[in-house]
Amino acid sequence: ASKTDVPEDFDIDMENPETEKAAVAIQSQFRKFQKKKRVDKS
Repeated sequence: ASKTDVPEDFDIDMENPETEKAAVAIQSQFRKFQKKKRVDKS
């Protein structure tokens, strides 16, 4: 699956710098969530 292999209804502009900022923010929050989940388990 390459970056250009996306569904038809995918209309996010991947060239937009704002998209990259949003992706980084989402990933950061997700990593915090994963870390918290792991800590709660042990």
